Amino acid sequence: MSQLSTAGGGGGEKTARGNNKRNQVSLNHLLNFSFPIREEPQNTGPVRRRRNVSYQPYDKDKFINANFRFLMNPRRDYEVFTMDADVRVEWDDIEQVLISVPQSCPICLQPPVAARITKCGHVYCLPCILHYLALSESNKTWRKCPICWDAIYDKDLKSVRTGQEERDNYYDQDEKEIAQQIASKQEVVLEMRLIRRALNSTIALPRSRTFPLDNQVLSEKLKGQPPLEFYPDAMLFSRLMITTLDRIVSELDRDLRSIEVSIEEAKSYGANDHSEEIVFFEMAKNKIQEAKDKIQDDAKFFPKSVLDREEILRHHFDKAEKEESEVVAGEGESFTKTTTPIRSISYEDNGPEAYEVARQADFPYTPNNVQPAEGTPSRSTESDAELDNGHHLYLQPLDIRILKQHFELYEKFPDRITVKVLGIDETNLTEE
Repeated sequence: MSQLSTAGGGGGEKTARGNNKRNQVSLNHLLNFSFPIREEPQNTGPVRRRRNVSYQPYDKDKFINANFRFLMNPRRDYEVFTMDADVRVEWDDIEQVLISVPQSCPICLQPPVAARITKCGHVYCLPCILHYLALSESNKTWRKCPICWDAIYDKDLKSVRTGQEERDNYYDQDEKEIAQQIASKQEVVLEMRLIRRALNSTIALPRSRTFPLDNQVLSEKLKGQPPLEFYPDAMLFSRLMITTLDRIVSELDRDLRSIEVSIEEAKSYGANDHSEEIVFFEMAKNKIQEAKDKIQDDAKFFPKSVLDREEILRHHFDKAEKEESEVVAGEGESFTKTTTPIRSISYEDNGPEAYEVARQADFPYTPNNVQPAEGTPSRSTESDAELDNGHHLYLQPLDIRILKQHFELYEKFPDRITVKVLGIDETNLTEE
């Protein structure tokens, strides 16, 4: 069987090989084959051109300038800051920093007593940070920040105040609470304020009887400078303000009172005058008193131009307040507010015009009905979106266009409108 199998297999192999040769097809013509070039799909939509953004490492100075507000030394000239918002504030020129969110001292984990902020942007109690600096080696005048490890110097500590203390006088909610109310189908009614900004200027404040200043008041002493801290609405809206000697002294007195309260509280828990806690409270108290004495001594040599500027503004604001009181008394405090449903509110506004949001409350300024002159609107000022004392709530561009259609000119927009919020969108601001 083995031999038969071998013979039969040989014949079959020759037959199969012959059939394969007859059935073979030459594929040589496919050696140079290639697919045709595919046509790219035509883009029918608008072309979005991305700006070339150079991403740089984290810059703490840039973060501080972008997120905090400042009360500046009244002796300096700040005209450059009113023309370019990207110019960084010099730390040595700052008298007080305003932060938007209350913070706890990282050392004692309590609300800061005589709060001080470091150059890296962290807030501490003055007694706590003095205690921490005292633990450094004898040949060092600095220590590393417990949070970010930047160098902390005693001379760089600045007074700090929470902007929430100002806002609490006017608002009882923030944007997150408003968003939650809308999500739960609750009715939310807000009062929006019109913000005005001069062309080529970074100063933007709510329009009122005191802003913008008229040409008679806007003398050479006042041009090109940030608003003083007593300027109406400045403490709520402005990023940069010039402080006054009275403000500096009052803030130091406030710090002294808070330290006195803390000393009494510590003694009630059994601390004595020689305990470590009381020692650094007294050290902070002496440091504040020295700063207060120095300010009062320097007041004798204060520049007359600064005092004149302050006097001009105070006189103007007192006059405007008196006129406003007479108008309110004559009208019996009767003015009409129109409640208008607005489609939505967003945290950021891409349009050039926007209303600021303000909770309904007793505002320091009573709205007035502005009646602009007919004709071509002036281009010396324009509407713009700016901070609303920490609450980044703005009308959508569509809402602004609806108002523009109704009032025709931005100059005819009312100073305030009351709106019912129907929706809210959240966006993030980037360098692009």
